[in-house]
Amino acid sequence: MEWLIWSLYGMLFALGALFPEKNSLISLIIVCFNLVILFVDRNKQDIVLFSSFVLGSEAIAIINMAVYCVFSEKGIVRFNKIKSYQFFAILVLTGNSIICSFIYNTFWNCVFYIIYLLILAITAISVYQKIEKRRLLEITKKFVIIELLATLCIILRIHSIIPGDAFYGTMGNAHFFGNWLIIVIFVLIYTNSNSSQVNLYKQTKENIFYFIMLLLMLYLSDSKTLILVMALSAVIYFIISRFVSDSKRILVFLLTLCTGMFCFIGIIYIPEVRNHLKGLNKYIDLYVYTDGWNPKFEYFRGTLFDSLKGLRLLAGYGFGQYGSRVANAFAYSEMWRADNFINNFISSIFNPHFVPQFAQYVSMYTEEFVSGIRWRSAILSYPFSSLIALIGETGIIGVILFSNFINKLARNSVSKIIIFYFAVACIFDIYFDNYQCIGIVILYILNTYKEDGYISQKY
Repeated sequence: MEWLIWSLYGMLFALGALFPEKNSLISLIIVCFNLVILFVDRNKQDIVLFSSFVLGSEAIAIINMAVYCVFSEKGIVRFNKIKSYQFFAILVLTGNSIICSFIYNTFWNCVFYIIYLLILAITAISVYQKIEKRRLLEITKKFVIIELLATLCIILRIHSIIPGDAFYGTMGNAHFFGNWLIIVIFVLIYTNSNSSQVNLYKQTKENIFYFIMLLLMLYLSDSKTLILVMALSAVIYFIISRFVSDSKRILVFLLTLCTGMFCFIGIIYIPEVRNHLKGLNKYIDLYVYTDGWNPKFEYFRGTLFDSLKGLRLLAGYGFGQYGSRVANAFAYSEMWRADNFINNFISSIFNPHFVPQFAQYVSMYTEEFVSGIRWRSAILSYPFSSLIALIGETGIIGVILFSNFINKLARNSVSKIIIFYFAVACIFDIYFDNYQCIGIVILYILNTYKEDGYISQKY
């Protein structure tokens, strides 16, 4: 039975790669096929769960997860009781978000972002310990083969093997595809090495075939920045692991990362440092200090040192108000936007609403800027960042609360290096606000627990 499922998956995903204009339709067919699987063979529900994070359409991926939640077998998940200071922090952030939404007339921004957070919470509850680690690795490897098949179909369709945005596997976006590939690389290394007594070298050698496929696809997706992030996060993880206990690594890292962002942005704009760096390398001068080429660093500097003052530094501007994907969607009158269903739906139903302090940064993303992105580094030029959005929307209170929550949630995971990688990647792009990007992180973190995990579950 399972070989038939994988064969049909391979055929459907291959068709999606060959005919991208039909990708949404094919994704819906996969959702219908998944529904049949849930009714016919409950033992294969873990495949249905995993497929949510590799579908080409984010909206259809959420529909697939909803189908899984409704028709799959459920467990009873019990979380530890929330502590008083955590409750107070959540109350402050939620209250601040509601107040800001009335002050700036951005009520729908707040509503849609809270809905997104609830979807993530439901996903976390639904995926926790539904897959044994060995089974998770088996499914992961099967999807690696499917992604390779989709990549080969893309090569066949475009008649080229030149790395670029055309290589996105089954996901429709090369950056999100590269993110998935790197997370899988870390999972195969760390989960394998922690699930048996064999050494890392031997385990890696047994999986060399999969690593070759992953690296080949990573090369074709042209994920240079993410590869750098992968290397950097591995080094940071190694350093922190030397000095910080396993249970506190994520907390220390996330707080250090946000503090480091403040310090780094402040230092590079000190006149003496600026003059030195401008003469050090032409790309530093271009992407950090040259007007028109440096919207990312202008957005970083302006947010951290101009927009966040007083109460805003403590609690930010509220959920969906400043820098997040929701904030961008509702500021469509200030920025260029793609002509797609989601953007057109928002503009047809809702008037543009945005925090005034955010307008000057979102307005950097113009049609002229987008049309000229091919002549520059898209990652270094693209202004928006999930990490800066977290700071801008929740302030210091939110950063501390979020860091503490993630640290407890993933404390006993053997794949916690994924958090290191993902957090650094969120400096460069909006990954947290994409359901599938954060969903695959949630899936692996919550299914690679040691037995004495933070969350208990009873079937």
